[in-house]
Amino acid sequence: MTADLLTRQALDRHMWKYSLLTLGVVVPATALASELPARRLRRVARTARRITAGDLDARTGTARGGDEIAEISAVVARWPTASSGGSTPSSASPPTSRTSCAPR
Repeated sequence: MTADLLTRQALDRHMWKYSLLTLGVVVPATALASELPARRLRRVARTARRITAGDLDARTGTARGGDEIAEISAVVARWPTASSGGSTPSSASPPTSRTSCAPR
């Protein structure tokens, strides 16, 4: 075997090792990065279902961050409570912001 062939084989082995190492780091990091927002959305959905079922004191907790999930969580947190004498969730609609694309 020539030195050039040995060098290519060594390079191939290193490429395989580092490819597997990269996959071993990237795949779990991606799974974690996608799980965190999904967990927050599941919590908000669970709270909204509880409110719809009649538990008017259910809350999502403190909304962290400035993203859309935090906005949804804040809206759900402002829904009427049983202690404030608010209306039922089925008759209370959460605030909406509508934007129109049509020219005025």
